[in-house]
Amino acid sequence: MSKKILVADDSLTIQKVVELAFSSEEVEVVKARTFEEAKQIFQDSPSMKEDCKLIIADCKLPGGMGITSFQELTKLADFVPTVLLKGSYDQVDKSDFEPYGYKFIIEKPFDSEQLVAMATRLMILKNSTSHKPVAVVKNKLPSA
Repeated sequence: MSKKILVADDSLTIQKVVELAFSSEEVEVVKARTFEEAKQIFQDSPSMKEDCKLIIADCKLPGGMGITSFQELTKLADFVPTVLLKGSYDQVDKSDFEPYGYKFIIEKPFDSEQLVAMATRLMILKNSTSHKPVAVVKNKLPSA
C-alpha cells in the first residue's frame, strides 16, 4: 500500500476514529501525537514524503508554535494537502491560517464519512494541481 495519510493529533480517540474512517479505503494511516513526531516521520522515512497524500492535523497539536509549525510540516511533506482539526472550544481563527493556504478546518467532533469524502477529493486535487498547501471550512467539502 503506497498511499498514506498522516493524522497528527494528541488524542488517541481522534487517531482511532480517523483510522476506522479510512479502514475501507486503500490508504495507510500513519499517526503522530506531537509536531516533533510528525516531523520525525518525514525525516526518518524518505518514502513517506512520496507516499503521503494528505495530512490531518490538530490546530493545537502539542509542540507546535502556531502557523510556523504547520508551514514547516507541510514543507517537509512536499506541500501535501492539509486538513486542520479544531476542538469546539479552541480559540482558532480560520483567518489566521487562510493567508498561508490552509482553508480547510474541521471542527471536532466531525462526520467520518464527510472527512473521507473530503480527503479523497483533496488527494485527487493534489495529483492534478501545483504543490500548494491546501488546508475545510467548518464541516463543508471543497467544491469540484
